Amino acid sequence: MSESIRSQILNNLKTTLETISITNGYYQDIINVYDDRLDIPESFNDFPILFIIDTDETKTIFDVDSTENNLEIIITGYLKKLNDEDNIQLRRRYLQADLEEAIMQDERRNELAIATEVKSIKTDKGIIEPYAIFDMAINIKYYTNKKDPYIIG
Repeated sequence: MSESIRSQILNNLKTTLETISITNGYYQDIINVYDDRLDIPESFNDFPILFIIDTDETKTIFDVDSTENNLEIIITGYLKKLNDEDNIQLRRRYLQADLEEAIMQDERRNELAIATEVKSIKTDKGIIEPYAIFDMAINIKYYTNKKDPYIIG
């Protein structure tokens, strides 16, 4: 069976985030990207980590054949201090900027979506060192065939 448009969009987002690296012009390397929550590793070598969590989706009948879908996604980022001199909050801000840049390089998610929008960023406010955590909320709007979510509408 083929993948639904929703699944293809989520796979595209994961692939996009996996490209974040210093060699690709970003501030830091992403070590792991997961599309579900796992136990956080203890070794700082496993950080930064990103989790892609697809949350709510609203659906509106667009026309006779199409449904407009608004998929809400939370990308949770985890960083850990590398040493006593490491400014973890500065690295968190740089990682957030890296994510926004990578996500917005292809707002249409390889022609699967109409638009991608970063909606908000919530942080731990610096209170859980040696870690830094943030949630970036994004919305992806796409159309599907009203009767078949495997077909772009």
